[in-house]
Amino acid sequence: MKSEWGVTLMEVLLASSIGVVILLAMAHVDVTRIFVGQQAKDLSEIQAEPAFALTHLARSIVQADRVNLISPSNIQIRIPPITGTQADLNDPTKYAWVQYRLDGTTLRYFNPTNPCTEVSHFGNVQELTLRSVANNIFEITITSTAADPQTREAVHFTGQATMRAGTTNLTTGLLPPGTGNPPTSC
Repeated sequence: MKSEWGVTLMEVLLASSIGVVILLAMAHVDVTRIFVGQQAKDLSEIQAEPAFALTHLARSIVQADRVNLISPSNIQIRIPPITGTQADLNDPTKYAWVQYRLDGTTLRYFNPTNPCTEVSHFGNVQELTLRSVANNIFEITITSTAADPQTREAVHFTGQATMRAGTTNLTTGLLPPGTGNPPTSC
């Protein structure tokens, strides 16, 4: 008896079909991996700005000797001179007022040397709350516009900052002549 070594047309079609299914499955896994990776990257970028805003605001509060809470989302901060002499502490021109104000989903930071001139801003901020925990300790909460992909809940960044001196709303602290009142709110 003679054996034949060949492949029938049916076997070729069946093997080709199985190969195509395997290739499609591998392509689907790869496309899904790329899509999920891009979503994670986009989410981390959206949440980076609110986290950076929290750090920026906390640094300003640490330097401050006065905080004027116009509202929980509109804050003026007085920053004394960092370098200089004792005479500089008594010179009203050496102090600077900065302001943070939430407009929609943008936290705006206004210039200390030219009030109401925006220096920078931080996007993707849904909510800002600054509240006094103690005489010179503040709790800062910033809520991102992006929700947690797992729970679909809002993402909150919370921190505390301690002023080096003074209290809220200009009640005490260093008060050189002419520097007691903040400029008009922007």
